[in-house]
Amino acid sequence: MTESIVTAVRNRIIEHGRGWCFTPKHFLDLDSDTGVRSALSRLQQAKMIRRLAQGIYDYPREHQVLGLLPPKPDEVAQAIAEKNAIQFQPSYVSSFR
Repeated sequence: MTESIVTAVRNRIIEHGRGWCFTPKHFLDLDSDTGVRSALSRLQQAKMIRRLAQGIYDYPREHQVLGLLPPKPDEVAQAIAEKNAIQFQPSYVSSFR
């Protein structure tokens, strides 16, 4: 794997902005699955991105006082859906009556 792949992955992450949740599938046009996972591992070790679960990462949002913020649940759900090639329909039905 070359440093250019790491740079290409890093640039794509930065383009999407902080708070983006993603999977290795978002980068398969740049290199092989192994190369992409290696690039993500390097970026994680550099503390640029976080590994939330196996194959799920985020580019964390930062707050001046609180530091790194947790990812938004909807963003994580979207990344999981894309990873597993599923569709979901959010339901906002209230349990209060």
